Amino acid sequence: MSSIGMEISTLADAEAPSARGSFDRVTVFVHWTTVVLLATMFATVFAHHSGVLLSAGTWLLVHRSCGAALWVLTALRLIWRRTFARFPNFPEGMSALRKATVVASEKLLYALLLVQPLTGLVMTMLRGKPFALFWWDVPALLPKDLDWSLRLHDIHEACAYMLLCVVAVHALRGLVHHYLLNDDLLRAM
Repeated sequence: MSSIGMEISTLADAEAPSARGSFDRVTVFVHWTTVVLLATMFATVFAHHSGVLLSAGTWLLVHRSCGAALWVLTALRLIWRRTFARFPNFPEGMSALRKATVVASEKLLYALLLVQPLTGLVMTMLRGKPFALFWWDVPALLPKDLDWSLRLHDIHEACAYMLLCVVAVHALRGLVHHYLLNDDLLRAM
């Protein structure tokens, strides 16, 4: 086995304290990095609209850059899930309906994490002007179409609210498991 394969195997085999097993370290790291990116993105939107501290352009630069990073991270996360990721078993006695609900909510969350940044990117590109992303100046790649840009803005905003709701339910479920059900779900992540 190559040294990279052994390193990946070592990362995937690391255990956190949980009776049912745990997620691998890469999955845990990517999960919490996603949380930080999402929190930053929502914070920058609120700061942009309120004009707090920095210029609107600076907030948009941070927001767009985090969105691009989130999209790449989510795509890599899905590849990791299909290859090396390790997941704890569902709790014993968990109904098939609850398992299906967990899987469906996960798929919805991943879909939103992929669609949301894309709607923002295409919306920005349809303004027909160059824009900054990280430290790059991205040239105008699409012709100006403000009607479609505004439509995508509405979709981007609606998806943002949906994403915020799904993430809030996801986090609340984790807290309920930890504090009310006293199980090991949160420790596994």
